[in-house]
Order: sequence, then structure tokens, then C-alpha cells
Amino acid sequence: MRLFARVVSVQLRCLVSSVSRQDRGCGVRVLVGLAYGVLAVLLATYSAFLGMGLEIMGADGAVPVFCVAVGTVAGVAFTLYKASGLLYEAGDYGLMMSWPIPERVQVAARTASLVLANVAMTALVALPMGIAAMALGASFGVGPTAVKVLALVACVALASLPGTGVAVLVAAAVTMATARLTHAKAVYTVFMVALALVFMVAYFALVGSSPSISGEGEVQAVAGVLAAATDGICAAWPPAALLRSAWVSPEAAGVVPLVLFCAVCVAVGALCLEVVARTYRRTMAALASVSGPRRAARVGAARSAFAALCRKEVGQVFDTTSVVVNDLLGLLLMVVLAGAVAAVGLEGVMGALDIPASFHGEMGPVMAAAVPWALAFCASMAPVPAVSVSLEGRCSWIMETLPVPVPVLMASKVVPWAVACLGASAVSAVLVAVAGLPWTASVLSLAVPCATFWLTANIGLFLDGRRPDFQWTSPAALAKRGLPITVSVVVSTVACIIMAGLVVAGPLLLGWPDGGAAMASLVVAAVFAVVGSLLFWASCRRPVPRERL
Repeated sequence: MRLFARVVSVQLRCLVSSVSRQDRGCGVRVLVGLAYGVLAVLLATYSAFLGMGLEIMGADGAVPVFCVAVGTVAGVAFTLYKASGLLYEAGDYGLMMSWPIPERVQVAARTASLVLANVAMTALVALPMGIAAMALGASFGVGPTAVKVLALVACVALASLPGTGVAVLVAAAVTMATARLTHAKAVYTVFMVALALVFMVAYFALVGSSPSISGEGEVQAVAGVLAAATDGICAAWPPAALLRSAWVSPEAAGVVPLVLFCAVCVAVGALCLEVVARTYRRTMAALASVSGPRRAARVGAARSAFAALCRKEVGQVFDTTSVVVNDLLGLLLMVVLAGAVAAVGLEGVMGALDIPASFHGEMGPVMAAAVPWALAFCASMAPVPAVSVSLEGRCSWIMETLPVPVPVLMASKVVPWAVACLGASAVSAVLVAVAGLPWTASVLSLAVPCATFWLTANIGLFLDGRRPDFQWTSPAALAKRGLPITVSVVVSTVACIIMAGLVVAGPLLLGWPDGGAAMASLVVAAVFAVVGSLLFWASCRRPVPRERL
């Protein structure tokens, strides 16, 4: 049992580890911890207000259903994102097999870290929601029963188990299916990006379709929608129905559904874990048998060094799922946002922002001028070049031995993603034109995202090349918490927010003439492009980045 606890502790440390030992001092760790703490407080506060709102509308039975839904979705999403790397792509398989621990226990220990992380995420939402709902109910004279308290505890501890188990099985199936493919990681990456995009589009579609509450009639309409959603979740996911029955039933009658809920969650999780444990050795053997690409090298026209390096960069990034999911999803979101504008038009956008119809004529040109900066925010939220140097890892010595100039080497780390941004921006510009926005908005939807991406990408490349981290332990941590990517995210966010506010406030408050906002956006985009180019040449004037001993 002590060894089992140690393995779980190691896996939990891997999940929350920083980029490396050299990048972060105590001050940076404190700031990052404070940022995560603020986000956790905001999420818990939102959940508490949601629980009180459900209690006020008389939808007390929806509280446990939403808690179970959150736990299930969190378990599925987080496990699909982490299970493949944690279970099947870890480099310590030989060491793990040499330990005096049964294989089933080792698999359980690795899965336990996922379960504990999912329990923590569920608790962050379910506990504030349930406690707030019960506290408000007590103020109305309906005090919390012991079964309700036990149901909330059971929801936090067990609601994510079925989703986690099913997601581990899916990750195992995907790993087995792609084990024989030449580009297995790239296929898994595309699958994860598509799944993340579906989740985001579904979320924004749900938020956009939610009615605003301004009268008693609309409150009743929202209550009806909540009842229908609750019934739908219970029909699709039986554990939610069991927990709702335990929550709303009298104290004695709620014991049986609560026991059934616990039994179902534990049984499904244990069954999935048993299947994974029985197939674990076979899956690892299938992965180990793939020594590399089985395709013979094709003889063809000689490829230039720049083209070969660009192809290597693209392949390296797409073989790292976490980098693509964290740093390339913004380009897809930009196209999705432009498609949403094309689908609903500028009138629909202003309606979604609750702008009164009487102001649509005055606000139309202003909102059209702000659309390119919203697209630019999506395009530049996390540029890949900010991690491209550090992503070389232990193979960084190859960069030092390549017989190519430094500008060619650095250009290969920026140009492929700049071309991808150009393509996504061109598609977005066409969609903006289809939406009926002015031609200046369409032109700026091409120029502004590209210029902003070029600036933030070269800021990240400059910082990453100045102090690369070749000793990272997890590419996911590198893509999310590295200093270059953090600075790039902050710069892009601040720049886009300031410019969006400026092009909105300029015509309304400063008396800018017609076309003034478009001209300001064009000038700022040109400045971004020039500054980005200067940073690129500054990166090229330095020697090839190398690992510090």
C-alpha cells in the first residue's frame, strides 16, 4: 500500500509539475499560484450563484443533475487529454515493470491520479453549488437532510468515476488503433483538436441560445428549459437520475437511490479499470513493436534545407498533442468566430450582446471595426513559435550542427505557422465579407490577425531563443506555463483589448470621422508587423540556442 501511495504521489506531481527547475523562481510560482487561486474562486463563486438561482426558481432537483454532469464532463475531457500520455506514452514502462507491485495495482495507481484530479475539479463546482442551494433552502425553511449532504459528498467523490473509466477505455482504443500508423500521434492530435473544438462550439452555442431573464414570464420559460434539460440529462445518464431521486426524496426514501448511485459509479469505474489492466501489457507491446516509420524513403527531387526544416517543425508540433491543443486551437476558433458572424450577421451579433435595436444603426460601423481585433485575439492567443526552440528538448544539439544559417533556422520555426495564420485569416475575411460587413472590415480581418500573430510569435521566439528550456519534463507544461508563451498571451490579450476598446470609443466618444477606426487599425497593424520583423532579425543575430550546462 505504501508503494501504491508513492506511485500515486509521483503521478500527481507529474500532472502539476512546472516547466523545469530553472525557469521559475519563488516569486513566479507565487504569482502563478495566485492566478490559479483567483480563477478557482471565480469558478466557485459562479457555481454558488448558479445553485442559488436554481433554488430560487424552484429547480432544486436540477442541482445534483448539474453536479453529476459537471463531474462526468470533467472526467471525460481531462482523461481524454491526459490518459494517453500518462498511461501509454510514459518512458518509465521498463522501470515500472521491475517494481515489486502487481501490474493491476500499477495501472490503478496511474489511473488514480486522473481520478483525484477529476474529483478536485468536480468539487470546485459541485460543492459551492450544492452548499449554496442547501443554505438558501434552509433560509426558506427547508433545511438540508442527511441524505442530501451524503448525496453531495458522493457526487464529489464518485460522479467522475464512470466518465473517467470510459475515457480511459477510449484512450486505450485510440492508442491501439493508431499504433500501426506512421503518423499515430498526428492522428490522435487531430482527434483531440476536433473534440476540443466540438466542446467549445457546443458551449458557445448553448450560451448564445440562452434567453435573458427580465420578467416573470421569462423566468418561467427558463424554468421550463431547465426542467427539460434536467430530464434530458437524466434520460441520457442514469446515475444523474439516481442522484436526483436521492436528493428530492424524503430522507428514508432517498437512501436506496443514493446507494444505487454509489454502486453504479464504483462498478462502472472498476469494470473499466479491470479491462484496461488486462489489456495494458498487450497495448504497450503493440506500441513498442512500432520502431518508427515503415515507409521507405522516397527518392525524388532534392528538397531545400528551409523546406526540410519547415516540414520537421510541423511534424514535431503535430506529434505533440498538448502543443497543438493549447497553441493552434486559436486559429480554428478564429474561423469559427468568423463563421458565427457570417451565420447571424452583424445584427445578430449586436442582439447577442443585448444592444437595443434603436442603437443598431449607430453601433453597426463600430462593431464592424471591432470584429478584426476579436479575430486577432483568437489568432494570436498562443503562438507556436513561442515554444518552438525549447521543444527541441534533448535533441537541441542537432540545431548546433546543422550547416544552415541562423536566419534560415529561425525562419523555419515561424514561417509555417505564419502561413497557417494567413490561410485562416483569409478564410475569416471571406466569411466576414459574406456576413455583409463593410469591405474595410474584410480587409482588416486579413491584415490585423496576421500582423498581431507575427508580433506575438516573434516576441515568443525572441524570448524562447534567449533562454530556451531544453530540460522540460512535459510538453504540456511547456505549452501552457512557459515564460515565452505567457508573455505572448499577455501581450496579445492587452493589445487586442486596448485596440478593440479604442476603435469602439473613438467614433462614439472622441468624434473620429468615418473610416477613422479602420485607419487606426491599419496603422497599428503596420506597426505590429514592423516590430515583429525587428524582433525576428534580433533573434537571427544571436548564435544558435544551446543547452546550458
